[in-house]
Amino acid sequence: MTTKTTARQLLQTVADTVVGFVQATNPDSSAALIPPTPTVKKTDFILALLRQPNGAVLADLMAATGWQAHSVRSAISGIKKKFGAALVIEKVDGRGRVYRLAGEV
Repeated sequence: MTTKTTARQLLQTVADTVVGFVQATNPDSSAALIPPTPTVKKTDFILALLRQPNGAVLADLMAATGWQAHSVRSAISGIKKKFGAALVIEKVDGRGRVYRLAGEV
């Protein structure tokens, strides 16, 4: 007997994973986490990770969304255009390229 996984269950699993990942990687972060609801989009996960003071690397964003690198970079570009967000991209030793939002979105 097999059970079907509904879209809502998948979304809840992804949301729980992202919340756990953000809390595990930055436990003292004061960044507000997005509550796991069916209306949460993957771009909301990207925004939550980019709002962290330490930012996020491409691998973190890929893990949070399940997307490939080119899709994550495209979403970041869309966020910049849609919200007029100032994105800071810097190369950090030991982490690689770190993406973070400079202002409030």
